[in-house]
Amino acid sequence: MVKDYRFDLIGAYLAGNKDHPQIEMEKLGFNIINWEGVPIADCIIVRIDNAEEIKELPEYIDELNEPYFGFKEQEDVSSD
Repeated sequence: MVKDYRFDLIGAYLAGNKDHPQIEMEKLGFNIINWEGVPIADCIIVRIDNAEEIKELPEYIDELNEPYFGFKEQEDVSSD
């Protein structure tokens, strides 16, 4: 199941996480298929395709209620 998440950069830093957001999310089990930085909001928006496998989220990662408008529907920018 594909879902979009918001990674709060400041919240992660204050929680002691200094890893790159993509590395941190992969450590947590997210299979990232697209991401976009949103500097004005100090966050990263990430699309994953294994949402059903994600059980718990740290306080600095939120599931979006609606699909992120910045991603095209079938776009996949994962590396081969």
